[in-house]
Parts: sequence; C-alpha cells; structure tokens
Amino acid sequence: MELAFILPVLVLFILGMSDLAFAGASSYSLTRNANRAVELALSRGAVNGGYEYLRSEASAGSTSANVTVDYWLECNFVEQKDFTTDCPSGALPFRYVRVTVSDVYYPMFPAYLFGSTIDIGGSALVRVQ
Repeated sequence: MELAFILPVLVLFILGMSDLAFAGASSYSLTRNANRAVELALSRGAVNGGYEYLRSEASAGSTSANVTVDYWLECNFVEQKDFTTDCPSGALPFRYVRVTVSDVYYPMFPAYLFGSTIDIGGSALVRVQ
C-alpha cells in the first residue's frame, strides 16, 4: 500500500533527473565545441585579420546552435576598437578571442516550472597574444 503512494513520485523524480542529465550533457557538448574552436584559433591564427572562420568550427555537430565570435585588443588593459592595430610604444598588447555557443534544449518531459524549452550554452576564451 505504501509503495503505491511513493512509486509515482519516485518515477517522476527519476524521469526529471534523467532529463536534467541530458540537458547538462548537451550544455557540456556546446562548451566542448567552443573549446575546440579556441584551440583552433591558437593553432591557426587570424585569417584575413579576424577569427570569423571559428563560427563554422564551433557549430559543428549542432544544427541550430548560435555561435558568437568576439575578438579584441587591449593595450595596457584598455580595450581598443580595432583588433588589427598595434599598441602605442611601451604599451602591453593583449589580444583575446571568445567563442560563445548557445542553443535551446527541448526537455523530454516539459514541466510547468521549467517551461517547454531550456536555454543552454557554453563559451571559451583564449589569449592569442
């Protein structure tokens, strides 16, 4: 008799945890794609003065992922507008590349609290100079 009361709760708990695990695995996959893209930025470098080619590299394996590639130059820790320029004499140059991948996860069992979709994403940042 007691099992009849608790079994539906346990089943819903297990289904919810498995759905949450799938969302976490999908988010980890997006982070892994972003990490792979910034590793490519280190090995390949800038192409035509930019890193826009990383967009296609980071979206590999995901058909609907939104990929944002940001790259900027800092001279003495002050962000500059143009990535390709040089810093003034005596200033320390720092060039960075950030890849952000975002997607939407559709739960197997949509719940009232979480809604019908969950926004997931991952990002990676690397200093290239």
